[in-house]
Amino acid sequence: MSIWDDEINVLDIENILNLIFILASLIEIEGNNTLKKKILNNISPNGNDKQKYLIANILILFVFIAYVSRNYHNVLVLDKNDPEYKPSLSRLIGSIIIVIGEILVINYFLKTTKFNKKGGN
Repeated sequence: MSIWDDEINVLDIENILNLIFILASLIEIEGNNTLKKKILNNISPNGNDKQKYLIANILILFVFIAYVSRNYHNVLVLDKNDPEYKPSLSRLIGSIIIVIGEILVINYFLKTTKFNKKGGN
């Protein structure tokens, strides 16, 4: 039995994932406000500013990995002849693409040496 088999459990997990996503968004908003202040005061951004975006994007990655897991489970339990199979497979592929994109964003924050004044995101 999977954690994705119980519909009530799935809804509880999705609520937690949504809260994590909101937390990540709040971290990014705070990071944007910090950068705005620095730009207005002619202060160069630093590694701490970049760190906020990195943390937020790691949280977002965690959320989307959980959605990949859920979507994969949904595809596994469906018969290939079920009319829901193709849309579920599309949803899985889309969530995998989002995870790949998020990994690339995190890679940017890890590899960049210039966190310039054009915005952190």
